[in-house]
Amino acid sequence: MLTHPLHDSTIETARLHALQSYGILDTPPEEGFDQLVQLAAQLCQCPMAVVNFVDGERQWFKAAIGMPFKTSPRALALCAHALSGSGEPLVVPDATLHPTLADNPLVRAQPHIRLYACVPLLTEDGHALGTLAVFDRVARTLLPEQITALQMLAAQVMDKLEHRRQKVTLQALVHDRENMHAAL
Repeated sequence: MLTHPLHDSTIETARLHALQSYGILDTPPEEGFDQLVQLAAQLCQCPMAVVNFVDGERQWFKAAIGMPFKTSPRALALCAHALSGSGEPLVVPDATLHPTLADNPLVRAQPHIRLYACVPLLTEDGHALGTLAVFDRVARTLLPEQITALQMLAAQVMDKLEHRRQKVTLQALVHDRENMHAAL
């Protein structure tokens, strides 16, 4: 079934609006996100793991282990493939054999990604903001319990993101209140 281009752009516009509402892009590292990435890498026994967010132009890593860069163009982002799907985990045991990933420079050259597994980071409205992903330079699969662990960690990333947004909102309200009191 083909989708109408306007429908696709409307969905993408809503997704980008949802991403912007979290104010997460280009923020400094935060220990909580770093810990979740470390745990994902350890549980899946992968040398690379990321929490990333994908805007209209790029993929940006909030937390990363083993990645030689902090951002990449959206066109190169393996995780961009998980943004418009069902929200289910995506596991690619060998990216060199995958029809849409095999020609990606991240597969063909450094860091030579083979195993790619991600869980979309979904808002309550179902918008995928990015992913929690793990990568390996060796073709292999993950155990079902490792995939379940990634899903639980992705839920924790979203809880942390939502908590962070609420904290920023409260700080802004307190600041506004203080300004109003000072004006009176």
